This record gives sequence, C-alpha cells and structure tokens, in this order.
Amino acid sequence: MRMSPTRLATYSDRGKVALAAGAIGYRAAQYMTAEQITTALDYAVSPAQIEEAFRLFEFTPKMLAPGHELVHVSIAGRHRTKLSIEGMNRGLELPDLCAALLGKVVDDDLFAAVLDG
Repeated sequence: MRMSPTRLATYSDRGKVALAAGAIGYRAAQYMTAEQITTALDYAVSPAQIEEAFRLFEFTPKMLAPGHELVHVSIAGRHRTKLSIEGMNRGLELPDLCAALLGKVVDDDLFAAVLDG
C-alpha cells in the first residue's frame, strides 16, 4: 500500500511529536506556551504540532496569569508534605497554595513575622 505524500507527511509529523512528547510534556508542566516549547526544542516541532498533540490527548496546559512568573523553589520533603496536605484540605494544588502563601506575606508585609518570629 502506497501512501500519498500528504499522508506520509502527517505520519512523519506525528512521529516527530511522539519523539518529543516527553520534552513537550515537561515544558508544558513548566507553564511554557507552544511557541516557547518550540523555541526550547530548537524548532524540532512547530507550535501547531504541539497544539495538535494537546488536542489529541485532550490536554489543556495551564497558563500563568498575566504578570506572573514561574519560580523554582527547593523545600524539604517534610515541608512539602505538610503543604500538600494543607492544600488538599483547602482544595488547592501545591503550587496554588504556595503562591497564595507567598502573596499574602508580600501583600501584608509579613516578612518579619514569618522570618523573625
């Protein structure tokens, strides 16, 4: 059975996306847009291919709210566990709980109370 060039190209595109799936998923979890992922992968896949993969797997990546940035923070396992439990009790995911806590410290100028207290 021979495939048309268009159909062959479609399979080739899916193959490229499949090979890059781990890298795409990792970067999507870092709140990167399809365009940012394309750049990070040195244009191995296009934004359209990434968005098609998202649709194919019924995946809707989270996007950062305007004016927000992703900050990587290292914390002790026991602290992460307590934060996760608190988040579950409040119906929040861990990143959302941490963002709310840090935002409250900043907004209410609680640095001294938290750090010195």
